[in-house]
Amino acid sequence: MKKKGYLAFFLLIIILNTWWFLLRNEAEAQPQEGVLDVWVTWGDSPEQLQALFNRFSESSGIPARVVTQVREDDLLEALNGAQPPDLVILSSNQLVQVAAEQGLIEPLEPWIEIAGINLEDIYLATLAQCVNPDSAILCLPWGADVFALYWNKDLFTAAGLDPEYPPQTMEELAQYAQTLSQVDEEENLIQMGFMPDFSRSHNDLYANMLGGFWLNDKGTEVTANSQPVIEALSWQSQFFEGYKPGERNQFALSVNGFVNSKHPVFGGARLNCQQCHRAKPQNENKIPDHSFYDGKVAMMVDGQWQVGAAYLPHFQPDLNYGVAPFPFPAGHPERKNTSIVQGLVVVFPTGALTRRWQSNSWPG
Repeated sequence: MKKKGYLAFFLLIIILNTWWFLLRNEAEAQPQEGVLDVWVTWGDSPEQLQALFNRFSESSGIPARVVTQVREDDLLEALNGAQPPDLVILSSNQLVQVAAEQGLIEPLEPWIEIAGINLEDIYLATLAQCVNPDSAILCLPWGADVFALYWNKDLFTAAGLDPEYPPQTMEELAQYAQTLSQVDEEENLIQMGFMPDFSRSHNDLYANMLGGFWLNDKGTEVTANSQPVIEALSWQSQFFEGYKPGERNQFALSVNGFVNSKHPVFGGARLNCQQCHRAKPQNENKIPDHSFYDGKVAMMVDGQWQVGAAYLPHFQPDLNYGVAPFPFPAGHPERKNTSIVQGLVVVFPTGALTRRWQSNSWPG
């Protein structure tokens, strides 16, 4: 009986803690009068984000409260409700056009003029992701991600390739990948030249290089069955040919056991280990990037953050690597030195700016 009593008490504690966690999160997410409510759909360094908006509060006199890791469903529900947040920072522009079509966010041209923002101060490629086909500005860039090809120069040298000459075309990249892949005496895969979905999916980049995307220009129609997208998927499939069933995945798991972890889905894409864990120091050795750092993957596609202090210089400061624009398709040399530019964007729920302006609680 005593064991049953302990078990019942233990379960009661779990239930109460769960209720408290849910109620607390719900209370934190509720907009408050007189407070600038900022919702963020990603969660890197929430304290740093709050500290940033505290600086805004010091200069404006308006208290700000930052809520991070907001789920897409909760955000859409709030945008459709009577009390949306004042400001939303999205991890990409994927929801922007849809939200605008539904009247959930405000076009920003009049407010840009009122605030005296000079659009020429914003890099054109980052601003372009916020401009719809009718030239309405629906968001403002918060940051920019640009993807490029990284390669291990020492592995190039060992394979008889020129370490200063990365592949120039997508076709040449496939040839290099084959040369750089290695097996041991027992025919076990021990090094891969290139993994197209490492360390995250890059379908958008490949489809763009081949002349398409999975949404139309207005973002209102799915074009996943268009020829460029089909060609992008076919191009990726060649890197899995020639291996025994599951061999490639087994290699991925052998060099990093967290590559195939089950992570939440956001914006229609499953988050990878890096996106889930990079803000947690105790998990810093569990990101798939280490396969490149450790010389198990010879080439990879990734963003500009890799050259930042928290990534390559931190984990492998002596790594002999190079960075170059992603290779273009041989049949389209005009796409040389092009890429996609994405990143965090800021949107304002419909009516939020007007409420602040009328209540004189917005600076300027």
